Amino acid sequence: MRRFLLIIFLLSMYFLLHSCNTRKDNPLLSEPNKYTPIEVIEDSTYFSMTAHVKTTSYNGRYSPRNVGAMWIEDSEGNFVKTLRVWAANERKHLVQWKEKSNSNVVDAITGATKNSHGTREAIWNITDMNNNPVGNGTYILWVEVTEDNSNSNGKNGKLLSVEFELSDSPQTLIVEDETYFKDIQILIEQIGE
Repeated sequence: MRRFLLIIFLLSMYFLLHSCNTRKDNPLLSEPNKYTPIEVIEDSTYFSMTAHVKTTSYNGRYSPRNVGAMWIEDSEGNFVKTLRVWAANERKHLVQWKEKSNSNVVDAITGATKNSHGTREAIWNITDMNNNPVGNGTYILWVEVTEDNSNSNGKNGKLLSVEFELSDSPQTLIVEDETYFKDIQILIEQIGE
């Protein structure tokens, strides 16, 4: 019976493919959709910031499982953009990030709770949450990590803040290790001319 059904299926596919005379008539032979490339503006310089931070356990209730967020604020403490969140179902425990960002994850990389600590990377395209370019100046990279239920007056997680200058030149900032955050690096590089 299986052999009979297989033969019927193969014959029907053969007739379907050969019943259309042109690519236009046959969706299986048609050309893929064309796309419009992103317009590149001549003589413009673009920058990107990449942050690397290795988180370590503080032996919280759910250690080594952890949730976290990385975001940018300006020098006056105004939220600019979320870069990364690893806490799909447990975002409520990221107390500081939630308060600052109102849980905004536009353009952010999001993922599930991590089963262990390790290096987290985030890339910022130097725009705000509305995708508008931001100007040169002082900005702060924030990282929040928790291994506890931190909402509803629970135990807060650990915070890292790194101040950096955004200017018209590439730079690398290596930051001294902190108790729960290691190998902290911010790289601002030119990605277009």
